Amino acid sequence: MKEIYKIGNQIWQCFSSTETTFSNGDIIPLCKSNEDWLDYFNQKQPCCKIIMEKGIDTVFYNFFAANDNRGIGTNQFRVPTLQDHDLLINSIGGWDQSNRSEILNEKLHFFNELNGNIDGKGNYVAKGLYGCWWIKANNSESGFYGDHLPYNLSLCFAINNKKFVESHWRRPTYKNFGYQLRLIKNA
Repeated sequence: MKEIYKIGNQIWQCFSSTETTFSNGDIIPLCKSNEDWLDYFNQKQPCCKIIMEKGIDTVFYNFFAANDNRGIGTNQFRVPTLQDHDLLINSIGGWDQSNRSEILNEKLHFFNELNGNIDGKGNYVAKGLYGCWWIKANNSESGFYGDHLPYNLSLCFAINNKKFVESHWRRPTYKNFGYQLRLIKNA
């Protein structure tokens, strides 16, 4: 299985991160219950939640972990920014092409994990329906509106039989949700 995918000067991981440490070696706190998930959110603290199915760990990160200044992991990969996302979109022909399923199937097939997400109450939901990945917020963006992000800071793909049928690039999301991370580095 290919582990990285190069697009222009970007190298994307072809799998969702399972890192449970920040780049400096600090451990990302692990939520063991829905109550833990809510507590970390209310305290505005980073955390992750691991869902194990069929011997495979899927790690979901809260907003505060995905946007923590320490970064995720230790191998020069990082959480993609909106600018990284724009480069990804431009690599498939721009926004006009970004919702064309045949383009997505040909060029972004490595995003075909349907692991769902963690909802605002800490529940694991939507397995098999779609996959979402955080995009890092940056300091130049305007403020948040309550608990809702003004920008679509997650990638969301609906897939049917391993084929893209719909995409929501920059879909609005809530800070109390948990998504996976698809890490990136510069070539």
